[in-house]
Amino acid sequence: MRAWRMRHQCQDPGRPWAWLSRICRREGARLAARRRTAALPEGYEAAEPSRTDETVERLAVTAAEGTVKVRLHRARRQLERVLADEE
Repeated sequence: MRAWRMRHQCQDPGRPWAWLSRICRREGARLAARRRTAALPEGYEAAEPSRTDETVERLAVTAAEGTVKVRLHRARRQLERVLADEE
């Protein structure tokens, strides 16, 4: 609804995807922020525990795996050079 109401602000109506995705990201962040601050009524419990910590940890591990792969690749290349120089 927010995008529809603000459609006049789209600067390139022929290609609205970047504009629309920015609205979607901001709206998602706004809803997530509201959800974090809203308390459940007394007597209610969350249906499922929050997985935010798991998601953050998974993203950190994925980033670290990429770093490890790059470092291993560089180390192998350096080792190949050292071994080639010794021969």
